[in-house]
Amino acid sequence: MPPAGTRDFYSIPVYKKIFMYICKKMLNYKVFPVFLFFTYQLIAQIQEIKPISCHGGNDGALMVIPPSTAAPYTYAWSPGGQTTQSIWNLSAGTYSVTVTDDTNGVFTFTYDLQEPTPVFFNITNIVPNSCDGFTQGAIIGLPSGGVSPYNVTLRSLEFDSVYSNMPFTNLRGGFYEIQVIDTNGCIFKDTILVPNLDTIKLDIQIKDYVCNGEAGNVNLIALEADTNYYFTFTWSTPYSGLQQFTTNDSVYNFSMNLLAGSYTITVTDDQTGCQRYVPITIKETQAPLVVSWTKKDNECFQTASGWINLQIHGGDPSPSYTVTWTGPNNFSANGLSIAGLQSGIYTYVVRDSIACTVQGMVTIEPSPPFCIPNFVSPNGDGINDVFEIKELCNATNIEIYIYDMNGNLVFQSTDCVFSWDPLEANAPNHSVFYYHLFYTYNSKKFDTKGFIDVKY
Repeated sequence: MPPAGTRDFYSIPVYKKIFMYICKKMLNYKVFPVFLFFTYQLIAQIQEIKPISCHGGNDGALMVIPPSTAAPYTYAWSPGGQTTQSIWNLSAGTYSVTVTDDTNGVFTFTYDLQEPTPVFFNITNIVPNSCDGFTQGAIIGLPSGGVSPYNVTLRSLEFDSVYSNMPFTNLRGGFYEIQVIDTNGCIFKDTILVPNLDTIKLDIQIKDYVCNGEAGNVNLIALEADTNYYFTFTWSTPYSGLQQFTTNDSVYNFSMNLLAGSYTITVTDDQTGCQRYVPITIKETQAPLVVSWTKKDNECFQTASGWINLQIHGGDPSPSYTVTWTGPNNFSANGLSIAGLQSGIYTYVVRDSIACTVQGMVTIEPSPPFCIPNFVSPNGDGINDVFEIKELCNATNIEIYIYDMNGNLVFQSTDCVFSWDPLEANAPNHSVFYYHLFYTYNSKKFDTKGFIDVKY
């Protein structure tokens, strides 16, 4: 048997048989058992058809070139288990593929897929400013990693100035964002501080979160201001334009109200030209705090049956409201609803969880000097057979209207001594009527509405 990986005489190509025939002739026709063994030469490889673009990326691709044996071929990749000739969306790592040809010849190949090193900016020196307002600062360094060439930009986070020529010089003090983009589009970003060796000392107080539509407040005190040593505050708003204020021998602070928005206040030392920039952001709630209410006045003489309900909307986006009440005779309470109220003025204060406060008043009207019934039983027993309002004559300018549930007027009177018999209106049992009463009491006009239940 020929060795493994070879083929015997009968399976070799014809031109190789001709070569063997010539050899026989040269041996004077003496035939010797001749075996020619031909070992396959493996011609195969894995090619990197798409390099990984960025460090940590997964966009690489590999393709196997099969050996020059009998096609067709099958493929089995590891890891991943793909069965195609090429594989995509690869991250860095070692990949192997097993190729099987049509004669069950099996070949295995391995490839180590590399990735670029991370894009980076190597800082070699940062030159500080002597004081903000000057442009003595510098950032010196070079990009590295990834695939060159690079696009490098520097942007001031406080003034939005952009620099593109290295080394970065003539910089003010403050924070900068460095961005490096290599030829594959891989991005590196970092924040760099160019320090100021000297700075203006301030006491800063800000009310920076307010209810929608209200103004916040900023108060700045120049701690080094003194007699004959002045500072100037400069600012700009969309509604007032450019403004400034300079301290004097007795006033060292600057205070102003600002609506929601972003501002920069520039503070200048008038003696040295040194400056400091104070970014201010005033935020507001998404909606204003709105309070509405419903109430029930006292209807019967010398009773305390009034109530008030509050409805609250807006304020802080995740509101947690608190409500406090005060009223007549040292009344106090908490909550959206209060009941059992005497006549008088009730004051509420509503606060959300952070910024908004609304105050208002609700009046429970004085109870009239009479009580209006809401039930009539015309069954002839002499009790509640008719609808009447006793002691109505304590009021003046009486007007009473009664309607059925279809809105038809069934009774009216201007007499304080009136009575209405539901049977005269052919009122069926378990029916409901509606009254509307106008009157004047203590020189104040009242308008009262209600229902009358008829049962007999």
